[in-house]
Amino acid sequence: MPRRPAASLLDVRIPCGPGVDDVLAMRACAEAAAEVGLCIGTKTAGSMVLLPAVEVTRSLLRCLSPGMGRPASPSGESGSGVAAELMSRGADGLAISVVSSTQGRGEAFISALRARLLRFAGSSNRGQSEVQGATLQHRRSSVYLLVSRLLCDTTEAPGSFVAEFVHGFSDRYMDHNQSPSSGSAGSRPRCGDGGSSISITAVGDCLIATEELRGLVEEVLGKMQNYSCPVFLEEVGPLLQPTVERCLFARMGPMLWRHYATKLRERDGRFLRKTRALGDVSDKALLEALEVKPALYG
Repeated sequence: MPRRPAASLLDVRIPCGPGVDDVLAMRACAEAAAEVGLCIGTKTAGSMVLLPAVEVTRSLLRCLSPGMGRPASPSGESGSGVAAELMSRGADGLAISVVSSTQGRGEAFISALRARLLRFAGSSNRGQSEVQGATLQHRRSSVYLLVSRLLCDTTEAPGSFVAEFVHGFSDRYMDHNQSPSSGSAGSRPRCGDGGSSISITAVGDCLIATEELRGLVEEVLGKMQNYSCPVFLEEVGPLLQPTVERCLFARMGPMLWRHYATKLRERDGRFLRKTRALGDVSDKALLEALEVKPALYG
């Protein structure tokens, strides 16, 4: 009977890492075995015995030709197999128990297995991030479509508010090109001004309208929750404010550009004239006028 070499055993438990399930763990074992020259001798759903290729070949020959006997002398690969088994580590997740002889390829297999598990864990985390990103994008799109529909429907309070605001904004800013006060013609009540006479910019007026509009949208969504709202109000959360701003400023953008282009036309003209004039001045003269030290001229 062949004599087994006396050898100490490696007994290591390797954590699989987040996102690595039973299937990925067994795949990592198979790939690590192939990398170090081991073949699967036997396998179950949660374990496998790995043998050197020569041992697998001899076992196959014994099965095919049982009368031929065994080789005359034992191989140097005897006792160099590896046993890998999945183990649950409770709250810490899945782990792989590896038992092998120190004289075989156990250490090489363990190193290869750790590398595979790290790669699979990283791929799983990236996959989860992509899924979460896609879910968030889908939610943003759903909220945007819902809010856009409400703002375009003048039979609903948000849509009626937007139509009135756009008309009033055009009267206040596009016709007169000046910031309105709360007492000016065509102005509407604003949140928190207490009826005081204040001056407000065009963008500021839009921001105040956004706050009022958000409240109207929340009120409509609350009424829709029971039967026809495609999203849950608690899921909308922080997405609602930027979505309302996006929808309103998409509508108001062209008017805001024209308003500020007209209001700042004289200042922009002075800037452009000065820029052209400075273009005719040499760099050295500009640096001297700015009192830059000659050592920093470059």
